[in-house]
Amino acid sequence: MDIKFKKYHALGNNFLMIDELGLSREDYFKLAETMCCDYSGFGTDELIVLGAEDKKILHVNKDGTLAALCGNGLRCSAHYFWEEHKNLKDIDFIKLMMG
Repeated sequence: MDIKFKKYHALGNNFLMIDELGLSREDYFKLAETMCCDYSGFGTDELIVLGAEDKKILHVNKDGTLAALCGNGLRCSAHYFWEEHKNLKDIDFIKLMMG
């Protein structure tokens, strides 16, 4: 599977940003473990998955667990969404997929 991603950093945190791929939550957890690994991946803190249509954000830690809200990740998410989709017009709030 080819995955288009961008690597972002903010105040000491590193993130891989991808658009939603239609995978299950568990598959994103496994993907984070692989892609964010310090030794065989990109050495980032989190994988952030953005839903282009529903504007949901999933933050996954490098160990494959669900991440709590991260302010730096949220800032990077907004920038990524703007760069990739050029549409922040109708966003009143951002929906986080937590728990």
